[in-house]
Amino acid sequence: MNSATGRRCVRWLLMTFAASALALALVGGVTAKPKPHAKIFDKGCWKGKGLFEYTSTENGATVTFHKGKATFTLQVSKNGTATGFMDVTAHGSAEMPAVNAAGEVNIKGSFDLSGKAAKVKADGSYHIAGTVISSGVEVPLAWDVDGSGPFTIKKATKTTVVGAWGDQIDWTAKRVGASCI
Repeated sequence: MNSATGRRCVRWLLMTFAASALALALVGGVTAKPKPHAKIFDKGCWKGKGLFEYTSTENGATVTFHKGKATFTLQVSKNGTATGFMDVTAHGSAEMPAVNAAGEVNIKGSFDLSGKAAKVKADGSYHIAGTVISSGVEVPLAWDVDGSGPFTIKKATKTTVVGAWGDQIDWTAKRVGASCI
């Protein structure tokens, strides 16, 4: 083989290798991965909602809430300060076997939201009210319970944040604009 033929063979091999590498890059596999979004609420106005079911048993009494709903509005400023409010509502049943009582209850909660874009905390209270029937007598129930705790952000993009409040309420929030006003 002469030197011209050898050069053509080497050139052909290099071009074939380059074409194969380009094909692999285009088809599959060598693409730059986008940088993941930080687990925060970006600046702007966010509206969130979540559904929950909850059962609590204490001193032999059981309260079960069905189709509970949480909604919140959160404003995040340019410097990352978060402020807002959250409302929680649910309807449920109460059973108190020790006094042969059963009935229905409702829960309403109001919470202030505060903190930073990555660490939002809810602080407020629930009002629980309803009636149970015990031995044929209707007995009203009403009590208040304080509640607080951080939001846990599981996934975030510039327009959607998915998370939870405690281990009961999973929520999704959408960015709806620059300002909630």
